[in-house]
Amino acid sequence: MFMVASQPGELASNHPEIEKIHRDIAEVVHRVERICQKNRATPADLPNPSYRAVQWLQFLGQKKWLLTHLHALREFQLLSGELIRSKNLMASKLEIRITHSSFLYKVQQERREINFEINEGFISAPLEMKQMLVQAALNKKNRQFSKKIRTFTQSPEYLQVTNALNSSNTSNHRSFLGKHYDLKNLFNELNQEYFAGKLEQPRLMWSARSSKRRLGTFDPQSNTITINRRFDREDAPVLLVKYILYHEMLHQHLGIKEVNGRRYAHTGAFKKAENRFKDQKMAEELVKSIYR
Repeated sequence: MFMVASQPGELASNHPEIEKIHRDIAEVVHRVERICQKNRATPADLPNPSYRAVQWLQFLGQKKWLLTHLHALREFQLLSGELIRSKNLMASKLEIRITHSSFLYKVQQERREINFEINEGFISAPLEMKQMLVQAALNKKNRQFSKKIRTFTQSPEYLQVTNALNSSNTSNHRSFLGKHYDLKNLFNELNQEYFAGKLEQPRLMWSARSSKRRLGTFDPQSNTITINRRFDREDAPVLLVKYILYHEMLHQHLGIKEVNGRRYAHTGAFKKAENRFKDQKMAEELVKSIYR
């Protein structure tokens, strides 16, 4: 957590402490890039949590966003303190973090300590929206703002931040290579066959660990398709690997539909497109055999 001064005028780009933070961030990013280069890789080859951290640091390495981040952090500190005092919430210690996370906000409370983590996308939000976020997170009896908070994630203010966070997306050089399957080659085959070669190649990765339940995922924020490492083996049918990859490519292509604040990924259009996959019945049987 960055600790900042209490007076708004003190947060200036040439402030010695902010200059030091800026230099430290630049040094860490440079060190990571240098290590990746030595291994003939890029930051995009790192596991998702590490890659998101690098994206976040590259984002904060821009003074405009660093200052916006610090201003927002101070506002959230003040708003949270006011709510805790007004509602007599039991808290002797409050820690607030604003990060490049996959969730909108998260609160953990243990005894009298509150840890409040907020998505970076809210740093440019109006004060009223920040108040709603604090109310929804810290006052669990008040959930009336949840829909408005989710709606805000489609606003220009929120999207400007998330686009800036992801603007440093680089292609990965190694992590799509498995012991038996090359996800890049399979992506190119499927792209030509089902998308006329027009689907932009995302970051393709094998998962860091094998999972018993999750076959694959698409993360729109980092534009990453991850396939379960358990299928990178000689006895895993290529039909199954292609079908899982195709499923995630459809998520990339069709996106998420939002209705009344609820998100739907497997829409009618999605299922219709999924049925276009050749030998789909056989592929579905292979999927079912995994869960059996």
